[in-house]
Amino acid sequence: MDNLVLLCRKHHRLVHEAGYGVHVAAEQTISFSLPDEKIIPQGPDTRFRGNAAVLRRVNFGKGLKITPKTSIPKWYGDKMDHEMAVDMLLANE
Repeated sequence: MDNLVLLCRKHHRLVHEAGYGVHVAAEQTISFSLPDEKIIPQGPDTRFRGNAAVLRRVNFGKGLKITPKTSIPKWYGDKMDHEMAVDMLLANE
């Protein structure tokens, strides 16, 4: 169980079906390789680790207008159309 890595569906399929590789080094660092075994360089860590004021400035700079109402869904409690949901998921696969 020491070699488990959490991957999204897309990347999991790349590893198992397209020949990409996942490598865990002794110091527990993880690297990924192309099918030709060339190591993919690690990208920058773009996760936010600062304070809320900086986050607001960054979002504003990107044109994002996040308000207290941003997370309120435009859903009125009607039943989900499962057939439509599956069609949309398949169309985006």
